[in-house]
Amino acid sequence: MIMFYALANSRPANSWRVVFTVLLSLLLVLSLAACSTTKEEPTPEPETTTVTVSGPAGEVPTIEFDEPFEFVSPVTEVLWEGSGEKIQEGDWVMLHMYALNPETGDEIRNDYTGLPQAYVFSPKTIGSELYNSLVELPFGSRIMHVSQDKDVTQILVVDMLPARSVADPRPVDKALPEVSYEENGKPIVSVGKKLTKPHELVVQHLKSGSGLQVDEKAQVLVHIAATTWSDSKEFYSTWEKDAGPIRFKVGVDKVIAGLDQALVGVPVGSQIMVIIPPELGFGQTNSDLAKETLVYVVDVLAATTVPEK
Repeated sequence: MIMFYALANSRPANSWRVVFTVLLSLLLVLSLAACSTTKEEPTPEPETTTVTVSGPAGEVPTIEFDEPFEFVSPVTEVLWEGSGEKIQEGDWVMLHMYALNPETGDEIRNDYTGLPQAYVFSPKTIGSELYNSLVELPFGSRIMHVSQDKDVTQILVVDMLPARSVADPRPVDKALPEVSYEENGKPIVSVGKKLTKPHELVVQHLKSGSGLQVDEKAQVLVHIAATTWSDSKEFYSTWEKDAGPIRFKVGVDKVIAGLDQALVGVPVGSQIMVIIPPELGFGQTNSDLAKETLVYVVDVLAATTVPEK
């Protein structure tokens, strides 16, 4: 008060107003500076419901989660990475999928009770959301994906398997046709002109898998490339993008007899070359192949167990 009084009595009125304005501005600046140094409290992140998935590949996974389940946002988690090659767009892939609704407990999908589904790996064939979750992961990987569509929540577990044999190659008898491979794994058969044509069924393991052995009456999923012995001309293939692995029941006349016989006892994951004489092929039909000896290269991708009687 003494200072302000002195200033008021020693300066003109206008000077006093100037000093008062300067002091007021200074106080305002200090107040703003103090406010700017105050830390804002961070917005708390929404809590995510914990989901736990257990169980080995090839079996129905066990899914556990907090109840009640509250969906917050889509989540993708790589549960484990496989040891195979990284998947590329255009590869054939088998997907084992299991999905449930955690809010109702209802099972939405279960591929583990039968054969897996085979797809050409692309956003168009499996959907962009699943494609983006799997792209560049190695074969043998498992992921979990939590999503919601039209208010229906689902927890999806996916095992990603190669739709071709990846077992180690085995030595091949030089008296048999040569087999080479395209980039996507498709086999190409070349029958040498000097080879002696067999007159009985021949089964040669090109790669030996370690999975379930195919039993008679089992459902199988296979890739096939079929060639004529006489001119090495391919007459049937499941490797094209608009085709895909086929499934059938062994031993019930769904395929030619030679192929039926050759598959029994073969472990899943194997690749075999089957040379089929006419009488075990199309010999009893009006087909143009009735007199042909046939060369099949078969990738045995999956098989079901046969219940004991």
